[in-house]
Amino acid sequence: MPIEQITPGDSDAYVLEAECAPHAWFWARRHHGPTQAPSAPLPAGSMKVLYDVELSLTVEIGRTRLLMRDVMNLVPGAVLELDRSAGSPADILVNGRIIARGEVVVVDEDYAVRVTEILSPEGEDAP
Repeated sequence: MPIEQITPGDSDAYVLEAECAPHAWFWARRHHGPTQAPSAPLPAGSMKVLYDVELSLTVEIGRTRLLMRDVMNLVPGAVLELDRSAGSPADILVNGRIIARGEVVVVDEDYAVRVTEILSPEGEDAP
């Protein structure tokens, strides 16, 4: 996905493109501390401007569909059957888009996920 810088100044506007069409716009405001000299703008196409952007990462072990009445009748101890078997890889999603698969593990009594494969941008398995 190319990133193109389109305006100069204290803030920069960027367009995120895929398949030669804009998909999102964002503005990044440059921060200059009291003793920090302004830095040169990053060249167009530099991904470094995105390194500090916080994203939501989700690990999904399975899904199910329920009627509203079934959701309203859930109680502690209820068991929900998922669409995957035990031991199947979990999907790793960033902002709702699957990027990898992994296995659920326990680390110091906390759940974690070990990445086992990274998916290509097209959603196919990476080599």
